Amino acid sequence: LPAAVACGQPDTSPHQVGTFDVDGVELHYLDWGGSGEPLVFLTGYGAQAHVFDRLATHFTDRFRVVALTRRGQEPPGRPAGGYDHATLTGDVAALMDTLGFERAHLAAHSFGGAEATRLATTFPERVLSIVYLDAALNPAVGEAVRAEAPVPNPVPPPGSPYAQVLEWWTAYTPDFTAVDCPSLAFFAV
Repeated sequence: LPAAVACGQPDTSPHQVGTFDVDGVELHYLDWGGSGEPLVFLTGYGAQAHVFDRLATHFTDRFRVVALTRRGQEPPGRPAGGYDHATLTGDVAALMDTLGFERAHLAAHSFGGAEATRLATTFPERVLSIVYLDAALNPAVGEAVRAEAPVPNPVPPPGSPYAQVLEWWTAYTPDFTAVDCPSLAFFAV
């Protein structure tokens, strides 16, 4: 992504751009540096790590701050598969491994909350805390309401990344009681 454009705005945030490989898929992250325990920002579905450009710099005095652009988002590209919940969560763990983070604080927006919750319940020793930014969601409940909407949602093409995500997302019911780390949830109303 050119430095001149990030989410439609000039990219003036002081960061380094990095990539790493997960089973042949190149993933992208931003690193704002900083000192202290690692803080990993997780985006909502369809967003790039650049959505945290203005927020991330506020934490570099206390944390080492990075953000992941999940597979399927530019850059670097859109692999044909790997959009299941386990693989997406594995990508977060792979980022942590790449950067040498044994444990990290997670700040997750929207869809990223599912990855944060799964990482915290599958590998609790790796997660120091979670901040849910409109992300402590129970999508199965939301999908049930949405299914009764008077205007149906568009159906993605079979096999597309979004169709693969919907295969698990529409039935996903998180167990927040199994999250055994400090957690804070913010909701937009």
